[in-house]
Amino acid sequence: MHDDLPQRKSQHLDLVQRPEVEPEGSDPLFSCVRLVHRALPELALHEIDLRTELCGKSLKAPLMIVGMTGGTERAGQVNRDLALLAQEAGVAFGVGSMRVLLDEARLLPPSRSKPVRRS
Repeated sequence: MHDDLPQRKSQHLDLVQRPEVEPEGSDPLFSCVRLVHRALPELALHEIDLRTELCGKSLKAPLMIVGMTGGTERAGQVNRDLALLAQEAGVAFGVGSMRVLLDEARLLPPSRSKPVRRS
C-alpha cells in the first residue's frame, strides 16, 4: 500500500467540494421529468408503507446511504455524520470499501476511538 494513502483520501474530500463538481445553477435533469398529478388517485400517501427488512434489520424505506471515502479522521467524521442521518431516517448505511484494511490493518481505528455507529 502506498504511503500517500491518507493524502489521497483527503484529496477525495477536497475534490467533491470544488465548484466545478456540481456548479451552482447546474441542471440535474429534473426538467426532463414530468410528474403526472395524482397518477394513482386510489392511494392515499399516509397509507403507503415502505418499510422493509435487510439482513434482519428493519428499515423505514428500501434505501441505503453509502459511506464516503475512509482512511482519515476527517473522512471518519463525514461517515459518522452520514451514519447518524441514516439512523435518524431509518435507512441502511454502507461502510464503503474496506479494501484498504486488507493491506493496511493499522488504518483500522483502535477500539477506543470513535466508531462510525455505536451498536
